Amino acid sequence: MMDIQISPDETDWNQFIESNSGPIFNRNEWSAICSIYGHKSYNMAVINDSGDICACLPLIHLKSAIFGNTLVSMPFSEHGSIVIDESINDRNQAVDLLRGKAQELAQQKGVDYLCLRGSRYPSSKEFIRLSRYVTFVVETNSSMEDIWDSFETRFRTNIRNSRDHSLTTQVVENEASNFSHDPVSSYYNLHLRTMRDLGSPPHAKSFFVNIWRKLGKIDGAIFIFVIYDGIPINAALAFPYGDTVHYWGAVSKPNYRHLNGGSLLLWKCIKWAQNNGYQQVDLGRTRPGTGVYKFKSGTNGQEIYLDDLFYFPEEISMPPDPEDSKFTPLIRIWRQLPLSVTEALGPHLRGNIP
Repeated sequence: MMDIQISPDETDWNQFIESNSGPIFNRNEWSAICSIYGHKSYNMAVINDSGDICACLPLIHLKSAIFGNTLVSMPFSEHGSIVIDESINDRNQAVDLLRGKAQELAQQKGVDYLCLRGSRYPSSKEFIRLSRYVTFVVETNSSMEDIWDSFETRFRTNIRNSRDHSLTTQVVENEASNFSHDPVSSYYNLHLRTMRDLGSPPHAKSFFVNIWRKLGKIDGAIFIFVIYDGIPINAALAFPYGDTVHYWGAVSKPNYRHLNGGSLLLWKCIKWAQNNGYQQVDLGRTRPGTGVYKFKSGTNGQEIYLDDLFYFPEEISMPPDPEDSKFTPLIRIWRQLPLSVTEALGPHLRGNIP
């Protein structure tokens, strides 16, 4: 007999996620990070006869006058959805229980849609599957030479060119790391510039402070920097968890991009993953056909479509498409704003864009 439990013990929840190859974004820490924007979390677990968790689904409720009313698993990431103990016999029943409970919650909250990101399980008649994004996965369980040789020539050339400019790299693994700058502030300053140049609102600094505090203490977050003349010019956040390093949020100084620091940054992450025994690097959600897609494809990593499942309690109302031409005027205006303005206004917008 299986039953649904809401908000089970946090330690049991995290242990279940870790034991069953769930993404770091399903842990309680990520829900707590999302809460800085005022979002409420709902942890749903299927409990077996022994009182143990055998499947789980975290959800975050985002409600905004601008971006709508949604339930998402999980926001600000490309992964989430259901994690299940694959050894149980009645996996389909567990999946149905969680989806059914999530649909009930979606109806209670009157959301526009419920989204399960990166779902590993088949859709049903109630859910629509969308595959709008891909990720590239670079295997790191071979020698460094084999990994290097697997890259496309253009990617290797960019890394070589970056070395000609005397760029250096550093990984900040924890607060005890010997880094001459505050890693959160250094990353955030680059994040502000990058997002402004993209015409997109930035996260609040407290978002990154909480990532560092909550995930850093479980060795689940690292900063990677490219340094030029003593100044960080490229940076990325990465989340090592299980057998995978999730490469997340690469940022840069726009006037230094010609130095190819972005290629060196990604290469440093891949080397760090290989040196520390991880099996692969997940390069994160990317829309096919974009410049970022072309850049990441230079690693020759395995291209994997990310399947998102959508449930619409009422009429089908697709989430906004950032590539829609109707956003072009707003993007142009945002790019012209002073950083102080984007820093003040941006988090009120970004915090509601899942």
